[in-house]
Amino acid sequence: MTALEGACWAYDFTFERSLETLLGVLEAAGQWPWQGRDSHWYGTYLNSRPEPGVRVRIHHFPDQPQPFSALLESQPEAAAKREAIDTLFRAQLSGAGARDLRPIEPYD
Repeated sequence: MTALEGACWAYDFTFERSLETLLGVLEAAGQWPWQGRDSHWYGTYLNSRPEPGVRVRIHHFPDQPQPFSALLESQPEAAAKREAIDTLFRAQLSGAGARDLRPIEPYD
């Protein structure tokens, strides 16, 4: 994704419980709408589209040292900019009990 197309960034993190538990915690927080999805490529993952032009996905890769990854995307038409999206996402993860959040290269 180029600067003209928008922003794309990613994190790895640790969460001691299941993806389904994380979904429940994020939904209960009520900050963004979350849903469980399934794909041939990624398997089961969480998806949120908190506003037009913003998409957040959380994937669980159990064979990795930090088994959870998040991919955040923001298109130019999104009202919220990267910093605001990132701040709220990080707060949601922290409130859910996620730890060891570290930036990684975006993936897809």
